[in-house]
Amino acid sequence: MAINFPSSPSVNETHTSGGKEWKWNGSSWVLSTNASSYTLPIATGIALGGVKVGSRLSIDSSTGVLTADVQGGTTLFTGLTDTPSTLTAGKHLKVNAGATALEYVDNTFTNLTDTPASLTAGKWLKVNAGGTAIEITDAPSAAGLESRSTAAATTSSVAAGASVNVDITSVAKSYGLLKIATSHAAWVTLYTSQTARTNDASRSITTDPVPGSGVVAEVITSGNTTQAISPMLCGYNDESTPVTTVYAKVRNETASAATITVTLTFVPLEA
Repeated sequence: MAINFPSSPSVNETHTSGGKEWKWNGSSWVLSTNASSYTLPIATGIALGGVKVGSRLSIDSSTGVLTADVQGGTTLFTGLTDTPSTLTAGKHLKVNAGATALEYVDNTFTNLTDTPASLTAGKWLKVNAGGTAIEITDAPSAAGLESRSTAAATTSSVAAGASVNVDITSVAKSYGLLKIATSHAAWVTLYTSQTARTNDASRSITTDPVPGSGVVAEVITSGNTTQAISPMLCGYNDESTPVTTVYAKVRNETASAATITVTLTFVPLEA
């Protein structure tokens, strides 16, 4: 390849060793040592635009700005700060709402498998009890139904014809009453509150309770028997702070003293 120099300037050919290059010094062509590095002519800063995997960096010939030649691939973070100003343990990074920076968010799913090993039509996904994986479960319409249960309480020794109060715990704040069972002949009355039970203490066995007085249900049994409540009755605890207790009064209907156990069969309606 021939190099054409201007006719008027002189050419200094004193240095002819290797590793040299011709350079115009303003008045003549001279041999000069090759520079080991160059300062890129970046005019306005680095503009990476939408950098993609497989792109190349180059200097724009007209603006002197470092740019990326798009070669295809997936767009990476563009114009986003690398991290928030401080690091916080246990947080995750996500792109903010304005897509201008990375920000911290609380942990959502942690150490959970994406899906169970197999999927079943008509089932739902939920986090397991240990919080370690996602599992298959019934749809809410089925999984939300409660099973019937029982709860019991036993009186102290009650004289024949005498009454005693007893609390049946671990029922529900609201419940559907299905059955009342007694171990001995008894008159059993269930109440919504302790006050209602106190106010009803003097009522005779042959007198019906006043509507709205707080009596949920009552049965008179002849021995070790179960009385079905049909149709099902709905009862509830009416204390100022509801609890899962049913307040009962039990009168011994046997001819001698007895320790009487009362068992309720119910469906929880309110935890």
